[in-house]
Amino acid sequence: ATEDGYYYITVTLKETAKDIERLSIQCCSEPSSSINLPASVEYFIGADEDSLVSVGEAVKTGSGTYVDYVLDLDAPSEVTVARAKIKPSSGMFVFVSEFEIMTTETVELTPTERDGLHFLYNSTATVDGEYLRGVKHGTTAAGLAAYINLNDSIVVRHADGTVCDADDRLVTGDRLEAYFYDTLLESLTIVIEGDYDGDGRVSATDYLMAKRAVLEKAELTDVQKLSLCLSNGEKLTASDYLRIKRDVLKLGAIVDQYRDPIGEYDMEFKRNSDALYTLSCTYEGKPLTLTFDKKSWGTWNIGTWRYNGEALAGGGTDWEYVNMVGDVGGSLDWSGGNHGKETLVDIRFYDGATGEELLLSNGQSAEIRNLTIVERTELYTSDAKNPYANVTRTYRVAGNTITFEADCEFIRDVYMGRSYTCMFPVSKQYGQFAEFYKLDGSVEKAQTTLEGVKPDYSGPYIGRTDAMRVVMYGPKNPSYKFDVRVYSLADASDFFSNGDKTFVWDMNSTHNKLYFSKFDTGAPTLMQAGQRTSNKSTWTFTVEE
Repeated sequence: ATEDGYYYITVTLKETAKDIERLSIQCCSEPSSSINLPASVEYFIGADEDSLVSVGEAVKTGSGTYVDYVLDLDAPSEVTVARAKIKPSSGMFVFVSEFEIMTTETVELTPTERDGLHFLYNSTATVDGEYLRGVKHGTTAAGLAAYINLNDSIVVRHADGTVCDADDRLVTGDRLEAYFYDTLLESLTIVIEGDYDGDGRVSATDYLMAKRAVLEKAELTDVQKLSLCLSNGEKLTASDYLRIKRDVLKLGAIVDQYRDPIGEYDMEFKRNSDALYTLSCTYEGKPLTLTFDKKSWGTWNIGTWRYNGEALAGGGTDWEYVNMVGDVGGSLDWSGGNHGKETLVDIRFYDGATGEELLLSNGQSAEIRNLTIVERTELYTSDAKNPYANVTRTYRVAGNTITFEADCEFIRDVYMGRSYTCMFPVSKQYGQFAEFYKLDGSVEKAQTTLEGVKPDYSGPYIGRTDAMRVVMYGPKNPSYKFDVRVYSLADASDFFSNGDKTFVWDMNSTHNKLYFSKFDTGAPTLMQAGQRTSNKSTWTFTVEE
């Protein structure tokens, strides 16, 4: 507070706003963190700071964590500068998240891409024209949270238009709708595949009825065709009811057809020590190796990629993700990746081609066709006993391609600033040049300084463009190419809403680092408890002739 015991927030608009009728700030109540609501809020308006006049004291509205302090003006007014004079009640802080200067006149709002339906990338949810497929039988309306972040703008309806209750089991014909205020923006018809009798489940009865329908050449309703004709959409076949049978017997879920296929390649996986694994194969006639390293705080990260014995990428810095995050009312700091503040829950290694778990002793190795690692962690800010998110990391490696999926569920509210959802640290000898594949289809080329020129870590950031794919290579052997991609426009980049977007950091004298970024530290984004993110990244090394 200032010497007079008040806090002041002053907002200067870019231009004078006419017919302003309401002023409001939103405050946060977190008494356990010494963040308390104000005792009072007084508002001032004027043409500039020298002409500010008091227009009255705000009325507290609402309750809970976030509370508004609202003042309705006696008459519509012109405002260039607005000020809130805040009298603290007690505690160390007053946290204000919003300052609104409002008019009641009609304002035309245009929906953006973020206002539509955006499904969690690593889920099986798949949009097929006007239909939503890949929703597992037995899913309730509330259970759609496993596929999409539900909010007040998303409505689930039965075919007759009535709104589904949270525990209503979904059936083919139900609809998932996205609204922009009161306007329907997008609507998809839900298809529960394999459900013959329309109860939202797949059981032995559905299998027997589907088999009988094939043998007797029974006529199907349009809804049944959507649910059952998996092969061609029009006619029920033997392969369709056999797929239903496999689901019933738990030999393979019908929705698994919407998962990305698993690549295979002859490889050797070795446990070198309690803190190191090495994956080896022969690629284009030469040895290609990848390490996985255990960090001092317990989590495992991608280590170093080597080809023909020479280190190309990695070498101690992170690939997966790192968040700039802070508690509500607190400061932001790094969490995850190579910065710690992440606790290992458990980790398991599998031969992804067979599903067999790999239980190796130090020095022991196994011949496999696909390496799958499932690592569960907890992210935290300052107290490991109070995590803010649960994370499931899934790595899949087949030969020259690394696939990484990160599925994160926030379990308490935090703010996120500029964070990185995928990175690639690479030697300048093999990664001085970058090709950014932009959303409009164009390719932007860039390059960093040569090796040995730049000894510090001061930048610059090169590119800063809307690319979900970047190809990097270097002067030592330009035929070595690294193709790095992210796949979720929403979760990997937040629709490229920040200034940094995708860029290469000219990091130091020997290495560059590619970043896919989201959010802005200057205007942190609130991630609420229950919200999920789902990202997929791939790194592919090729040798071009």
